[in-house]
Amino acid sequence: MLKRLIIYVSLVFIAASAVYAQETGYDLTIRYSGRYFWAFRDGLKGLINKNGTVIIPCEYTYIEAFKNNLAFIYKDNKKGMIHINGKIVLPAEYDQIEMMNPKRFWTYKDGKKGLVDKTGKIIIPNEYDYIDAFKSKNAWTWKDGKQGLIDITGKIIIPNEYDHIEPFRGGVAWTFKDQLKGLIDSKGRIIIPNEYDNIEPFSGGFVKAYKNGKEILLDSAGKPIVK
Repeated sequence: MLKRLIIYVSLVFIAASAVYAQETGYDLTIRYSGRYFWAFRDGLKGLINKNGTVIIPCEYTYIEAFKNNLAFIYKDNKKGMIHINGKIVLPAEYDQIEMMNPKRFWTYKDGKKGLVDKTGKIIIPNEYDYIDAFKSKNAWTWKDGKQGLIDITGKIIIPNEYDHIEPFRGGVAWTFKDQLKGLIDSKGRIIIPNEYDNIEPFSGGFVKAYKNGKEILLDSAGKPIVK
């Protein structure tokens, strides 16, 4: 009995949608919610309200379901994002868009990665080869084969000019540039410039550095200690 009822309701729903489609001039309409209908015309998808008012014109290959009033849109093999009120948040010009969290989205364009907020404001432009996941509001970035560091607001903390940067420990990290070693803090301040062939770990507030075959003793501020 229940199965027959479900089938009957489905048929009524389909019939009502078909009638509504004819009344509104679309090839097909499908109820999305109490207020909205998906509308289809010439193989393209849009959104109208129950009064037939166009919210999103039928110009998209596909529109995903809305989450937090936002939906991904597809057009000419590109991806964008739109608000349920029809406002385009991101034009369909990206190769990929991924949700980082409900307030921020990763964007990909021409092989480059960036970050936008839910209003479409660009936080990090699409100019990085890769951006790592954020930890403590900072993320490693790579650009033209060089490593750097950026914060969640898009502020560059460490420019992309290092061949490699080791993880921070105690608020500082070893840096490598042109096969030379240095030291930097978590705010991007250079403690020891990249001019040493090797630098040993700190011990007792001092560190041994090697340059052109010579051993140099540095203090905790990176300044050479003259014996």
